[in-house]
This record gives sequence, C-alpha cells and structure tokens, in this order.
Amino acid sequence: MVPGERSAENCKKVVQEVYKRTGGKGAMLLTSDAYAPYATAIEEVYGVWVQPQRKPGPGRPPGPRRELPAGLVYATVCKKRQKGRVVEVVRTVVFGMWCLLECWLRRSCVSNTINTSFVERNNATDRRQNGRKQRKTYGFSRDKRMHDAATYFVSYSYYAGRRIMPSTLGTGPVRRSISARVFRSWP
Repeated sequence: MVPGERSAENCKKVVQEVYKRTGGKGAMLLTSDAYAPYATAIEEVYGVWVQPQRKPGPGRPPGPRRELPAGLVYATVCKKRQKGRVVEVVRTVVFGMWCLLECWLRRSCVSNTINTSFVERNNATDRRQNGRKQRKTYGFSRDKRMHDAATYFVSYSYYAGRRIMPSTLGTGPVRRSISARVFRSWP
C-alpha cells in the first residue's frame, strides 16, 4: 500500500513492495488497469540487465538491455466508457505470453479472467472504513499529511486479527497504553 496521488513514482513504490513481499520471485501474474507507468515500473524493478552476444561481421555491437523473468506475465484491463457506462473491456498482455497467462489463470482458485476486481474491492472497503476518503463529508481530508496518516492508521490498525475501533480503546491512560502496545507489535 502506497498512499498518495497516482504517479510514476508511486507506481514504482507499489511494484517494489510487491517485489519485496514475494521475495523477488519473478514467476507470477500481475494485473492492473492500462496506466502506462506500471509497465515501466515492472520493467525497472523485475528486469535484469543482460549483454546480448555480438553478431559476426561489421557493425555496432548491441547495447545492454533489460530482460524480464521467463515466468512473469503482466496483463492489463482497459474499460471503455460511454456516458458513464462500461461498453467494452479490452484485456491485453503487456509482458509474457498468452499461453503462460492461461496457465496462471487455470491454476488460480479465485478467478479465471484478467481483472482488477480485488484491487477495486480493497479500495472500496478502504473508502468505507476511512471517513477521510469519503467525499462530500465533513471528515474529508484537505491536508495531504493528515490524509496519509489516517490511511496508514486505518490500513495497519489490526490487533489480534481484528480491526481496532477507537471507541473500544477507552479514554485517557487506558487508550494510550493499548495504542502503545499496538504500535510496538507492528512488524
């Protein structure tokens, strides 16, 4: 999770977090919408520099280039809209091969098509649970620092597998001691 505006820098942070959490394992299926900086970020984070062999004969030698792991597939979903309604969904493989994509989808027990529904569901849940992200309310964040702080708090405020509700923390010293325990127990 990387709170903030949608930018190439934040796309790279998201991909780096995925890389770190998966231990750099390159054999996987990544999906997103058709936002171009994701492809660049995936190539920068997962790509390995290789020096191609020089071909015999005259001419300039080939320069080094990035190659992605063989099992990596990156696919996008682009929704075309007219008058606010989705009229067409275009699915594209950006990196990898269609046959490998089909293999990954067959192995999946939760989905059999390229989609971004899991991310969309997570975003909707986040907006519902975090009052600072609900538009046209008094709780909407105008200050970016407060918005980011509230985002981190709501996203990481699990204690013993349950979400901490501020009303259950008590008041005064009790609340401070429980909060201190929660924040000390973070990984």
